[in-house]
Amino acid sequence: MMNRMWTAGLLLCLPGTLNAQTLSEVCSAVGQLDSGSYVTYEIDGAGPTGQQISEMRFALVGQTTGGSAAGFWYEFRAVAEEAIIIQMLVPGFPFDPADIQSMVLKAGNQPAMKIPSQMLGMVRSQMDQNELADFGKHCAESEVLGTETVSVPAGRFSSLHIRTKQGAGEAWISRDIPFGMVKARTDAGDEMVATGYGYDAVSSIRETPVELPLPGLSGAGAAN
Repeated sequence: MMNRMWTAGLLLCLPGTLNAQTLSEVCSAVGQLDSGSYVTYEIDGAGPTGQQISEMRFALVGQTTGGSAAGFWYEFRAVAEEAIIIQMLVPGFPFDPADIQSMVLKAGNQPAMKIPSQMLGMVRSQMDQNELADFGKHCAESEVLGTETVSVPAGRFSSLHIRTKQGAGEAWISRDIPFGMVKARTDAGDEMVATGYGYDAVSSIRETPVELPLPGLSGAGAAN
């Protein structure tokens, strides 16, 4: 159930300014975030490794223009026993794992690692298996439970209350907060709530990433 909370956080965060409080309009109002937008959450749950998660952040920390690599750097950061940071270069929102053009990972004090292009396909397929793709489908299949005013540490928001039909739980979403989600709850009662938001996010990775060595190759050979 805790893993469902982790998945719900990724699937239900609507990355855009919500223009209306009907489900069809909310699900289509994506891709309107500017670089620097972020939202933080307090979460009582666990990530895929089973570690207890204390907080999460979703952010757009950069933008590239021109050529095939144009897009946004989307950052997901979770704090458990150590900070885990995932950055993905994507063309827009929502995005399918197949749209990921580049990925950087950093765990704790370990060096930031860029995933080699030879491994990116495997990473995309694993994300498919974890149901992180096809965000629009999950949103559109949700059941609307009503409109409510929700108070969380980040503020007070008029929100659309929805329940996901795939069994991840329920969420409260609003046009007044980046990425849209104010609160989410699993059927077991675990909650994640927004604790803050803003529009001046910068990358949590300060060093230049090194390329992750391919299996069977030395670090020097893989980096060339």
